[in-house]
Amino acid sequence: MALWGVEKIQDEFDRLIEFGATTHEVPSNVGGEIVVASVKDPWGNILGLIYNPEFKLPN
Repeated sequence: MALWGVEKIQDEFDRLIEFGATTHEVPSNVGGEIVVASVKDPWGNILGLIYNPEFKLPN
């Protein structure tokens, strides 16, 4: 499963639920400040979210 990097994981998780996704895994701290979550879209695909303050996209 690929993870979509987000800044405000709870807000993004809630937004996806509002758009029709269902909970797969609620946001959970997996160590340090890293938080992961996942939802299922209406077609059953699992979409992963991650907040990792150490991850930055290259310029």
